[in-house]
This record gives sequence, C-alpha cells and structure tokens, in this order.
Amino acid sequence: MTSPRGSLPLLLVFVALLCIPPLLSLRACLKRAAYLRLQDRPPGWTSAGAAFSVGALVYNTAIVVQTFLFGPAGELVLGRAHTLAAILAWTCFCIWIFMKLAYHHRRRLN
Repeated sequence: MTSPRGSLPLLLVFVALLCIPPLLSLRACLKRAAYLRLQDRPPGWTSAGAAFSVGALVYNTAIVVQTFLFGPAGELVLGRAHTLAAILAWTCFCIWIFMKLAYHHRRRLN
C-alpha cells in the first residue's frame, strides 16, 4: 500500500472530490444573493445555501488535512468521516446544479 502522505495524485483527487463542490456552490449562492440584493429583494434560501457550503468546505478541508497529515503511515483508511464528507460534497454539488438551472439569467446582446 502507498502512504497517503506521499501520494500527491491521491491528495489532488481528494481535494477535487471533497473541496471543489462546496466552493462551486458557495460561489453560486453568493452570486445569486448579490443579484437579489441589487433587486432590493431578500436573499432568502441563498443565505442558507451559502452557510451550508461554508460548513461543508470547512469540514471537508479538515478531513483532507487529517487524512493526509495525521493519518496512519502505511495505509489509507476511509471511515465514517470520509463518508459524511462525500455526502456533504454531493449535496453541495446538487445545490450548485440547482442554482445554475433554476436561476439561470439570459444575457442580453446589445
């Protein structure tokens, strides 16, 4: 087995799977909230989506750091914390898809 500490490709895969979806959903929620504020409307559920995305990003980043810095030296052990991190990332990915599909604004060509 390979050590998680010495495997850069494995680290990149973990970051891509666990940290990129919360970043995408956070960006989409903040963008939608800014648009709603410009329209003098309350941000509503987008604030909750942004808060959830921040929480998921913090948790998933902690899991990645814990796995690659403080994990066992000889093997990669995936447990319940990794399962929860994957569920949070998948939920954030669904939030991002919803924001892109439900709130897609057409740009006018001038």
